[in-house]
Amino acid sequence: MSAWDGEDRFSLLLLEDGEYYFRDYNCHLWPSGKERQPGYLKVCSMSLYFVPRDVQQPIMRLPFNATTSLERSLDERSPSGEDIFQVNFNLRIDMKPGNRNLPYTRHKGAFNFRFALVYASLEDVLPRIAQLWEVAQDDTKNGRERARERIAEMITVHEENERFNVGWLTDDSERITLELVGSCITPLCSQAGRVVITHVHLYFQPFNVFSNAPVQAWDLSMIVAIMPRRYQLEELGLEIFFTGHGSLFLTFRTKAARITCQKTLQALPAVQLQKFRSSAKWTSDWVNGKVSNFDYLMHLNREAGRSLKDLTQYPVFPWVIQDYHSATLDLSDPSTFRDLSKPIGALNAKRLAEFRERFRELRKMADMSTTKSTPGAPPPLEFPPFLYGCHFSTPGYVVYYLMRRNPELMLRLQNGRFDAPDRLFWSIKDTWKSVTTFPTDVKELIPEFYSQDPSFLTVAETSADDFGQRTSGVMVGNVELPPWATDAADFVGKLAEALESPPVSRALHKWIDLIFGFKNAGQAAEAADNVFHYLTYDHIALEQLEKEESARIREALRVQMMEFGRTPRQLFSRPHPKRKVHFDGRRGACACFLPAAPRHPQRPINILGPQQRPSSKNGSAVSRAVAKLTSSRATMRADTLAWLETMARTKEPDVLTLSSHTELVPVVQAAANSTGVYLFLGTVLLWRFGQTP
Repeated sequence: MSAWDGEDRFSLLLLEDGEYYFRDYNCHLWPSGKERQPGYLKVCSMSLYFVPRDVQQPIMRLPFNATTSLERSLDERSPSGEDIFQVNFNLRIDMKPGNRNLPYTRHKGAFNFRFALVYASLEDVLPRIAQLWEVAQDDTKNGRERARERIAEMITVHEENERFNVGWLTDDSERITLELVGSCITPLCSQAGRVVITHVHLYFQPFNVFSNAPVQAWDLSMIVAIMPRRYQLEELGLEIFFTGHGSLFLTFRTKAARITCQKTLQALPAVQLQKFRSSAKWTSDWVNGKVSNFDYLMHLNREAGRSLKDLTQYPVFPWVIQDYHSATLDLSDPSTFRDLSKPIGALNAKRLAEFRERFRELRKMADMSTTKSTPGAPPPLEFPPFLYGCHFSTPGYVVYYLMRRNPELMLRLQNGRFDAPDRLFWSIKDTWKSVTTFPTDVKELIPEFYSQDPSFLTVAETSADDFGQRTSGVMVGNVELPPWATDAADFVGKLAEALESPPVSRALHKWIDLIFGFKNAGQAAEAADNVFHYLTYDHIALEQLEKEESARIREALRVQMMEFGRTPRQLFSRPHPKRKVHFDGRRGACACFLPAAPRHPQRPINILGPQQRPSSKNGSAVSRAVAKLTSSRATMRADTLAWLETMARTKEPDVLTLSSHTELVPVVQAAANSTGVYLFLGTVLLWRFGQTP
């Protein structure tokens, strides 16, 4: 990343909880007595964000509830002639200085910011900013409720006005088959936009168009599978898998819309879904040694609704090794391996006794709720008793494991801070000790530990992220490995070997019974010491939500439930068959579909939206748009021209390195009034880009 590439470092992960991102504007910040700072002004529902193009400068969050004044400078213009408005704040929050993922810095004081919008008119922008500021001023309980309602109205109007731009269609001959409002789900982010299906492509256009490629496109011929997903306890999700084993996780406003999208895709001739193995065939192949343990666990996770795009339902894998102190790892020694017939919480007999005692007390309280209470007795329990008040898989645990590779996820989850250094993931041995002794820790592992990619265990040499210093005085750096591992690659390689070893193969069906099978819930779970907090079970959580009349409280409960962890959907109602034949072939990592997948599974990537895939057409999006200007279709010319004007007013001129930011605007305006100028406009753009359409 160059020193002037600041746009790439803004992420939806920087937003506050529940904050909505409307749009961005190319602007200049004029600090008093200093040179202008070119950058981008992000208008969001709770804050303004200024993203300097110089990545050495921090991104600044300017909260509306810390805004003391907002006014247009009627008697002042920038040296280049743009109108200026100024905002005064008493709080400024700095993020990503030098493009580093560091804890956010809060500065209190009197701050004056003078902004000049380069292309957009203040008449179009300032009223929305003023309205958002006004909404944030009423901090009473009723005022906050009114604020939520007003912002919801603003979002509705904004989304209704942001139509899909057909100028972004890859080919002029494309026909739109379906258009729906949906969201793209990535780790800890949900980005609303329009889902558009033509006879050859799937498109997603965010409502907050701010990237250099605001519309993402996929060839329908690349789709190999489509799987319904539950998202935040509702049947609204659809995960679409592509050739190359990437996926797109979409959600919709209603279940009916989800079904419509799925049926539309499946009915199109361009979509040729690959043949599934049946669930019975998967199990049979695993039992007979035709599928690796890794592949089978990935398959079960996906069948149970787990996804790499949703941290609340991330794939779960077992701890299989319990020896993290020996100099040599002996896979022929039974004592090397964890007992897979027991949940993590039951591995320590002393701790299990304490869990059982609490369970008995909760059971007594629950029984009292059905009988007449006696004076002096404890209050009756209105929910089912449980052994473990925590879960084996939560968003926090996933972020805990992935903090080195994706530190921005922890900053998002921890409100701009890293957890205390002593609580971070720093040692394999220490983490194993924690999950087998602490009363609030029963977490299992994630696929990365067996994926043959050790990057999540090390701090990259190019990274300047600072996780702090432990009380021992040691800085938190690479994960401390057991003595039997020479380095991180050796560690995950040996774990992968252990996962496929005969001792694990002989016992893995017992762990499957606990997580995905008949011991997942009910009386069998209680007999197996496998009962978790009642809100981690979807059917009970949904019952609790249905009882709550307040929509606001219901949504707050839903968020709390998702952070608490979700028990996977039960896949088997009878004991899982034992493996008969040891697997000794080459494993795939995502063997949910045929043919076999690459060696290791796709891991979550911190992206704002779906990754754009190569188009079948040559040239950039701009060069394709220029080519369309010469088309005989007037509607296509108008839509393409609107897109070019948007680019002129936002960020495209920076890419073009025009001598003046306003140089392109009059050309676009002239083109709008004269079709004869289209070819000239194309020549100008092609000259600036140095390419041909």
